Amino acid sequence: MSPPKLTFADKLLPDQPPHAELFGGDAKALWQALYDTIARSSGIRSPYDEFKLAQTEKFTVEEMASNPVSLRLLQLLIRMIGARRVLEIGAFIGVSAMSMASALPKGGELVTIEKFDHFAAIARQNFKQNGLAKRIRLLEGDAFGVIDSLPKAKKFDLIFIDGNKERYLDYFERLEPLLAP
Repeated sequence: MSPPKLTFADKLLPDQPPHAELFGGDAKALWQALYDTIARSSGIRSPYDEFKLAQTEKFTVEEMASNPVSLRLLQLLIRMIGARRVLEIGAFIGVSAMSMASALPKGGELVTIEKFDHFAAIARQNFKQNGLAKRIRLLEGDAFGVIDSLPKAKKFDLIFIDGNKERYLDYFERLEPLLAP
């Protein structure tokens, strides 16, 4: 696999050049230093350190997976609201699914949807080798088709939309009836 084009720090916060100019050094160093400080002070570990990861040659984890800071926030939200059922749209190789599933209480379930069979196969492998296969149910297919097949009576406590970015509003409108109050 080629070296990562992106780092986790690249996806930490929106790029805000006017604010970055208030600090010494270049913007790249600023974002990396900010990410390193947040990760170190919060005990946030890289997915490479957190999980045994089978990967794909198509994209790096840094390019496609959720940022570790965002994953920690999702874990916090799951614990704060006492979520037992979580739905994720867009699994990639399973990093965010594993992170969220590890925050669920005993008996909790995470359902994730992945459109591409290549990524779904790797995600399943990752779930198994990290001991999370019993907590995570991966459904394959286009999310809109899969969403329609989900039972309407069985609500989710949290829904994480991480699929096709251009369709977020469409996802939200379709998923809102599946979300518990």
